[in-house]
Amino acid sequence: ADKRNQPGGKHIWYGKYGGFAQISKTFFNDALKLTGSLRYDKNEQFSGKVNPRIAAVYSIKDKHNFRISWQNGFRFPSLFEAYSFVNNGQVRRVGGLAFIEQGLGYFKNSYLTKSVDAFGVAVNKTINAEHVSKDVAAAKNADVLKVANLDPIVPEEITAFEAGYKAVLLENRLFIDLDAYYSSYKHFIGQIETVVPKSGNVNSPDEAVLLQMLDKAQQDRYRVWTNSKSTVSNYGLALAVTYDIYKNYTVSGNANYNKLTQDKTKDDALVPGFNTPNWFTNVSIGNRNVYKNLGFNVVWHWQNTFYWQNLFGNADVPSYSTVDAQVTYRVPKINTSFKLGASNLLNTSYYQYVGGPTIKGLYYLSVTYDNIFKKK
Repeated sequence: ADKRNQPGGKHIWYGKYGGFAQISKTFFNDALKLTGSLRYDKNEQFSGKVNPRIAAVYSIKDKHNFRISWQNGFRFPSLFEAYSFVNNGQVRRVGGLAFIEQGLGYFKNSYLTKSVDAFGVAVNKTINAEHVSKDVAAAKNADVLKVANLDPIVPEEITAFEAGYKAVLLENRLFIDLDAYYSSYKHFIGQIETVVPKSGNVNSPDEAVLLQMLDKAQQDRYRVWTNSKSTVSNYGLALAVTYDIYKNYTVSGNANYNKLTQDKTKDDALVPGFNTPNWFTNVSIGNRNVYKNLGFNVVWHWQNTFYWQNLFGNADVPSYSTVDAQVTYRVPKINTSFKLGASNLLNTSYYQYVGGPTIKGLYYLSVTYDNIFKKK
């Protein structure tokens, strides 16, 4: 029996440390600022990593600011990604370190779960169409099964570029912030589901191995933290605008676009778990002092439908929009503010992730007393 399934077990020592250094220099009467930094991190299970970063900011009369940066970074696998060994019903969630996998076979002696499910469907079709035995149908469809051929997990590496523009215009009434980024991941950390036969070798499968792939009682199923075999890219844009329109009335808005691209030819079974909508936006209007210390703010939020992937389940999270509102009344004589507001004022039903709770309206009244320690 696998002793890791028994109570007790050995303690695992986990430690990490790091250091950081940065240098900056200005040029052209402080209009150009260059910054370089270097970071070193060491994890108990992996060799040390050095992360450099270079950034430049150029300002024109404190009105227009241009920025650009490049950096290389690493992300060590989290504790769960590295060390997990959790029984989740019929599928065990397991970390990607070599000693966690030892004796279990989900690295080199497993099939991709997607291919095992497809194999079962193909075998049944062959049996029904050709009226042959299960072992004959299994042999005919053996090429449907795909060997996982995974490796122990290693740190995720990222190379990122960012460029932006920030401006204050129209006599400081208009504020603009535009940002664009591109990130390229090597060894992107995700999850792959695999199936290990109770006996036999998937790299030279015999009849017994094939038949085990048709019987869940003869399989061990795993959800493995591992690395992408190809480059995964992430890019996006963000725009924020704030405008003081009239007598303390302010309109603000922001829009964000994010996209993950993945080479499916090499990583068809990898679950990246990006879990981010392509688009989400916010628009607000408010005035801190509409009339005699009375202020308000209203915010509209929207995000589009996106596909959610996690350990609980995979499915679309529908798009939704909400309206938040707040009215504030300040009483300066007693240093007190009264706030009446609502999050999701229209009581719209939505959820933010698969398996998460349904969210509706939240309504509140708050009283804030400032300067409680103010000297008289």
